[in-house]
Amino acid sequence: MDTKTYTRLKKAVLRQLGGGEEAKETLMDVYRNGGDAGYSGFTYYVEMAEFWRKNRKEIIAALLEDADSCGVSVSEMVKAFRCMEDFKSREIDSVIYGLDKRADHDNEIIMANLSIYALEYVAHREGNREYQEA
Repeated sequence: MDTKTYTRLKKAVLRQLGGGEEAKETLMDVYRNGGDAGYSGFTYYVEMAEFWRKNRKEIIAALLEDADSCGVSVSEMVKAFRCMEDFKSREIDSVIYGLDKRADHDNEIIMANLSIYALEYVAHREGNREYQEA
C-alpha cells in the first residue's frame, strides 16, 4: 500500500477512535489484544458500517496487500476470518466490491468486520513500527 493511502487510513482510524493521544494509546492496546473488544468508534454496527463506506478504498488497498502477501484472493482471506465464516463468499464480495450497498443487518455485519480489520491493520503497522524503534 502506498504511503499516501496508508496515511489516510491511519488518520481515519485515529479519528474514529476519538483522536488525540488517547487514540494512539488505544491503537497500542489493539495491537496487543486485537480489535474485537469494542473500542470507541468500533463498537456498533452502524458506526462501523459508516466507517467502511467512508474509507472503503483505503481498506480495500490494505486487504489487497495482505491477501497478496498470503498468496490468496481477498475473498479467500476475508472468508477465513473467524467472524466471517457464516457468510458466503458472494455476500462478502458484493459488499467489498460495492455491488450490494443495502443497509441490511448482514451487510452491516460484514462492513463492521472489515472496519475492525482496518483497525487491526493500522494497529499492527503502528505497533510493529514502535516495537522496532524501541
